[in-house]
Amino acid sequence: MSSPCLLGLRAGRYSLACGNSCSEGTVTHPDHRRRGVTTALKAHALTWAKGEGHTHAGTGGTVLNLPMLRVNTRLGYRTERMWITWEKDL
Repeated sequence: MSSPCLLGLRAGRYSLACGNSCSEGTVTHPDHRRRGVTTALKAHALTWAKGEGHTHAGTGGTVLNLPMLRVNTRLGYRTERMWITWEKDL
């Protein structure tokens, strides 16, 4: 599910599969950052998913995005140390 821009926030994509809740692509417009909007949205999504009986949640992002790393840490996400992304130039 994708959502339109609302109050400077694009919620990205939230999906539910196999008892898991996953979010990706959450973006806050620069004019609205540092107000807790993304934290509130992601917290609400986690509360909703738990209420629906989902037992796990996942999210991802680059190690260069320190604000999102702080949001995810604040919400209780833990890093998955066994995951690696591979690339190849063609």
